[in-house]
Amino acid sequence: ITGALTIGGINGIDMEGLGTSYADAGIIKTTFPAAGYQALTVSGVPNVMNVSVCAPGGGGATNTGHGIKFDQVSLARLGKVYVDGFWGIGLNISQSYDFTAEHLSANNCGNPTAYAFQIVDGAGTSNEFHIGHLQVELANASAIYISPNCSNFVIDSIHSERATPDAGVTTWSLGGSNCVYNMVRLTSEAPSANASALLDCSYGQFNLFKSEGAIVVTAEGVSGDPITLINPHIEGTLKALNNQVGLINIFGGNIANITGQASRYNINGTEIGTLSCGVAANDPTLMKIANSTIGV
Repeated sequence: ITGALTIGGINGIDMEGLGTSYADAGIIKTTFPAAGYQALTVSGVPNVMNVSVCAPGGGGATNTGHGIKFDQVSLARLGKVYVDGFWGIGLNISQSYDFTAEHLSANNCGNPTAYAFQIVDGAGTSNEFHIGHLQVELANASAIYISPNCSNFVIDSIHSERATPDAGVTTWSLGGSNCVYNMVRLTSEAPSANASALLDCSYGQFNLFKSEGAIVVTAEGVSGDPITLINPHIEGTLKALNNQVGLINIFGGNIANITGQASRYNINGTEIGTLSCGVAANDPTLMKIANSTIGV
């Protein structure tokens, strides 16, 4: 295709072969008529969505368009959705609600100012959804952004490896309220210390959250509400902001280094390599630690 496609009011797209392999399917390949154009926009109530859209040449800064945008979809069922090679937003879900997705994948997409995958607000928020598996590989600086205004959702698995980090750019921003993230795995190319993850939630729960290498993970409870990590594995640093007001609950797991304001932590049964938290002069509350081991 050589121009933007927009569909709405139809049952969806079912590409024969996607159930077996992306490579064997009739993949939509797109050229770029103008910088920043949107290859495919889907709206309405699609009941079937198995689709793959790829940029020519495998990505790079010359492919300055965006892949697939789901714009105000509701009561929708998304199956296998795959994009590859966009130097822009690969998969974009905007102001959508009450949808389910089986497998969403964005490969070799994004740039320092546009996330490879994102769920964002429009005139309203995105809420009440369930994603089975989210895969974001080889992201260019910005991998995943899920707005803190999203609410009441579950993501069963996030697999995001080999992002190219950019110092000063948040690689992964996982937000939301009353939300559950299960089995998260984050890795980056070297130097992993340039990679960062932000847990930007209100009553957010992260089960089996894993970050490999020196990735800095910052927890920020929105509106003073708590964040809970169950059996995390953080090889880098977990940091609570000094102005953080929500409690960070940690149960089990192991964390190489914990920093930030001490009174914001409630830790139980965790292996901690290094603990280097500060105490604010105007905050007499003590850090709560039980049944844990601390190296230093």
